[in-house]
Formats: sequence, structure tokens, C-alpha cells
Amino acid sequence: MAPMEMAAGMLIQVPAPPLPPEVVVLPGGPPEEVILFVSLAVLAAGFFLLRPLFRAWARRIEGGATSPELVADVEQLRERLQDVDLLYQRIGELEERVDFAERLLTHGGTAAPETASLTPDSAA
Repeated sequence: MAPMEMAAGMLIQVPAPPLPPEVVVLPGGPPEEVILFVSLAVLAAGFFLLRPLFRAWARRIEGGATSPELVADVEQLRERLQDVDLLYQRIGELEERVDFAERLLTHGGTAAPETASLTPDSAA
């Protein structure tokens, strides 16, 4: 029996949805032994095809089997990083010098109070 709905005082009958088709298994399909053999063959092929990938993942997790070329490259990068750190220090020193020169120029050529004690006249 189809469900009924009430809309604006009118009774509307809605048809029921159709039932899904039944799955019919035809006799004479492949025997269970064939299905089992094909399943095992697919699993074995997948195992042998994916085995190198799983080995590589395992080596990477262990952290072993690094090539000497990679070790040399990493060491060279570490040396470059140390050079870059030294350059950052020099840039910081240069920024301080530029700031000092700007302070001298903005004060009309006279030394700022914190640098007044460093002038040659005060040392004599």
C-alpha cells in the first residue's frame, strides 16, 4: 500500500518506490577451488611486487643504509650553515655601526651623550 500525504487540505497518494532487483547466482559458475586459487595468486603477486617498497620503508625507519655521498653532502651543508651564521653576525655588527652613524648625523655632528666619554678630547 502506498503512503499518503496531506497537502493544503488535499489528500495526495504517492507511489511506493520499486524494490531492488534480486541477485541471482547462476549455476555453473567457477568452482570454489578456482576462486581460492585466483585469490591466493593475487595476494602472492602483490607480496612480491610490493616487497621492495616495504623493505625501503623499513630501512628508512631504521635509519640505516645511508650512502657516503649523502653523508658528505650533509656535512657540506652544515659547513655552509656555519658560514651563513657568521655572515648574520657580521650583518648585525654593520647594522649597529649604521645606527651609530645615523645618530651622529642627526645630532649635528656632536657625539651622543652615551658616546661623549669615548672622544679623544676626554681621554687627555
